[in-house]
Amino acid sequence: MIEATVKGSAALVIKNLEGLPVRLQSAIATGLSRGLLEAARISQQNYLSGPRPGKLDVRTRRLRDSIATEVVIDSNQVIGRIGTNVQYAAFHEFGFHGVMNVRAHTRVIGFVSGGRKLPTTKEVKKSDGTPGFRQDIRPGFVRAGLSGYQSLALVKAHDRRVDYAGRPFVKPALQEALPVIEREVKADIEKAKDG
Repeated sequence: MIEATVKGSAALVIKNLEGLPVRLQSAIATGLSRGLLEAARISQQNYLSGPRPGKLDVRTRRLRDSIATEVVIDSNQVIGRIGTNVQYAAFHEFGFHGVMNVRAHTRVIGFVSGGRKLPTTKEVKKSDGTPGFRQDIRPGFVRAGLSGYQSLALVKAHDRRVDYAGRPFVKPALQEALPVIEREVKADIEKAKDG
C-alpha cells in the first residue's frame, strides 16, 4: 500500500485541531475525504492517462481504477490515505535501481500469415553491403494461429540491471490537490463551528 503524509501548512492546521470535539473531527474527515477524492481524480486523469513517456499511459486500466482514498478518525486525529493495492504501483511511484530477476519466457521472433512456410535461413550481408552468408534462423518451436504461424524463441531466466527513475502519480497529484484539501477542510470546519 502506498501512503502519503501531508506536511507543511495543512499538517499544521490538522495538528492545531487535535483535541476538538467529535463534531469538528467529523467535519474535518468530511472535508478531507472530498479533498482526497479530488487528488485521486487528478492522479487518474493527469498522471495515469498519458501521454508517454513522461507519464504512465493506460494499458489495462487496473492501476488507474485501483486508486482509492480512506479517511479514519482515530482518537484525537483524522488520518487520510490515498493509494493503491496494485503490486507494481510502487515500482512506478518510487522508481527502482537494482537487479531484477527475469523469469523464463517465450518471445515471438517471426510471423508468417496464410499457408506460407516459415523461413529457415536469412541472408546476412557484409559490412560493405555485399551478400555474405545464409544464417540458420529456425525457431525452437512454432505455434500455429488462426491467421498464420508464429516463430517463437525460448528466453532463459536471467538477471537484468534496472535504473528506472519512476513516473510518480500519487505524490504530484497530492501536491496539486493540496489547496483543494485545505479549502474543503476549512469550509467544513466553519460549517461545524456555525452549526
